Amino acid sequence: MILSNDSTHSTIAIHDAIKKPFYVPSSSASKSNRRRRRGVCFDEDRNEYYTNENRQAQDCHETWYTKEDYLEFRTILRAKIHETINNEQKDLSFQVAIRNMYLLASKVDFILDDASKLLQEENASQLAELYASEEHMDLIGMEYNVVFSIKQDVRKKREEIQDICYDVQGEYDRGLWTLPDMQREMQESCHAVSQSCGLFAQLLAIAQQKSRSD
Repeated sequence: MILSNDSTHSTIAIHDAIKKPFYVPSSSASKSNRRRRRGVCFDEDRNEYYTNENRQAQDCHETWYTKEDYLEFRTILRAKIHETINNEQKDLSFQVAIRNMYLLASKVDFILDDASKLLQEENASQLAELYASEEHMDLIGMEYNVVFSIKQDVRKKREEIQDICYDVQGEYDRGLWTLPDMQREMQESCHAVSQSCGLFAQLLAIAQQKSRSD
């Protein structure tokens, strides 16, 4: 195994390495015991307020998006996604390539920070062609919406992370965790859920870089 890790460089030979498996959450915080909770709560008592002495409240409309702006953004986004999906019915290559990249990232069952280690000759060449057209370049940032199965899976992961945070924090409040143990549980449990999305984002970034360098 080749493994090095310092502030400027990190390498690992995956095929020869003893792969460190995902952290398995403790039984007290297991998924089977977690309740579904959709939403995020903030401790308003810990907010800190700062006064902007350079601008007045009535000036905010010049620098802040309005509710109507966000509605317009969503409308444009939906229209672009539907247009892409309709066009892709004739040629599914983009959707297939996106799905393959997501499956590649999702199959990793050990801790991995660098998605480029997953690439072999076949999927590397597929990445290089992913954003070959201007139409596909316009979809940067919207890939999750083009393939419904990915969008659905990401939604489930987001809800699972919310469940983890809600339940682990609740267990900490009931005295079941010390603060360091609670933080470790939160970090490693959430990482086990979110790693595939992080690796997928890296693969898309690699594809975008390749399209610009060609």
